[in-house]
Amino acid sequence: TAGTASASDVDWVVAPYFWIPNIDGDVSNFDAALGGSNNGNGSTNIMNYLVWGFMVHTQAQGEDWGVLNEITYADLTESNRRSYDFGAGAVDFNQTVENQDWIVDLAVVWSPNDTKFAGFEPYAGIRYLDVQLGLDLKLATNNNAIARSFNGDGSWTDFLIGAKYTVPLNEKWALNFRGDYSFGDTEGTWLLAANAIYATKTGAWAFGYRYMGVEIPIGNTASNLDLSLYGPQVGYAFKF
Repeated sequence: TAGTASASDVDWVVAPYFWIPNIDGDVSNFDAALGGSNNGNGSTNIMNYLVWGFMVHTQAQGEDWGVLNEITYADLTESNRRSYDFGAGAVDFNQTVENQDWIVDLAVVWSPNDTKFAGFEPYAGIRYLDVQLGLDLKLATNNNAIARSFNGDGSWTDFLIGAKYTVPLNEKWALNFRGDYSFGDTEGTWLLAANAIYATKTGAWAFGYRYMGVEIPIGNTASNLDLSLYGPQVGYAFKF
């Protein structure tokens, strides 16, 4: 989300990003999510891994109004050994986690500034999330027996509201900040991002950091999945 565009009727920015987030996942009422009867065992961390992801940010901007679309993807498959206590003492499990996240934003942008893609730009629209999460726990003493498992697959659509702010430092460099929040089908999602922008003849490089939090229900259980994805990102914004 970079740089200054020309003053034509509609200007475009298409910015692919590579993202290296850490993904942290907590499940409330973990025993209930796994089919048990204990609904009061607090929040349990089930994953904390470095993963990979990408984003494509697209914005078409007219004189005052524009349209923003952003597609985000993150992928994780990991196996390790963990200990969990379901009320009878800690037990060692061989754990396999599979998680794929698609997040799609579509919003209308208001740009009241003299220069496009600069200054304060509020936006509002929808956020669609498709999350696939599978967890298998096998007893460490008998790796062929699946002791517990759950499937947290689902899709949700939220109302989205947020803002961007871009401030130039000189002819080449600028700083860009973005924050938003969504609500509706989910229990809430939030995004914070900051980028240093370096302008080129055809667009701009963006180097920054991104944090995203997602809280979603797990099926018909009394449990929620709380995902945090945070890490550095680098991208290039093509301007047309």
